[in-house]
Amino acid sequence: SVSLLDGEMKPITEEKLWDGANAVAEGVRFASYLGDMPPDILDTERYREECRQIAEELGPSVEMEEIVGEDLKEKGYGGLYGVGKAAVTPPRMIIMKYTPENVQDD
Repeated sequence: SVSLLDGEMKPITEEKLWDGANAVAEGVRFASYLGDMPPDILDTERYREECRQIAEELGPSVEMEEIVGEDLKEKGYGGLYGVGKAAVTPPRMIIMKYTPENVQDD
């Protein structure tokens, strides 16, 4: 069994906090999954598909943008472009933006 403790070392029982901790744990597991993949399997196209799947699962609160190939260089990401241009698949940057539901602008 696992217990989460607050700053006073008391068990946290609020479901919302547990949900947040679970989301963090899932993120860590997913990062480990990606980090353990060999580069001949996790190329930039596979990475895009993994990110797209996450965005679809999370729904409309997540937007995904891609900057690919020469566009990286044109938008000022020359280092990323320079390192990735020799690969079989074009270099790619994935930008995922999360906007919580029911949030009002100030």
